[in-house]
Amino acid sequence: MSRKIVISGLLGFTFLLYGAQDYSIILKRNIFAEPPPKPPVVEKTPILKPLTHPSFNILIDSAGIIYVPDGGCFVVVKS
Repeated sequence: MSRKIVISGLLGFTFLLYGAQDYSIILKRNIFAEPPPKPPVVEKTPILKPLTHPSFNILIDSAGIIYVPDGGCFVVVKS
């Protein structure tokens, strides 16, 4: 019977020692009170670069452009 009292006393004393520690250190550091930091903005660069179109003057020699309100526009090409 005395062994049970001694063992239970030691267990109780052990629990009291572990309970005496300061577990509020997380609250003191405001780890969970502050909002989480925003993720860094990652610049997205495309893998394939779009091709630049050559200028219109390189492809053909144009003399001018005629715009007709009813039919659209036409290009006069030098021969």
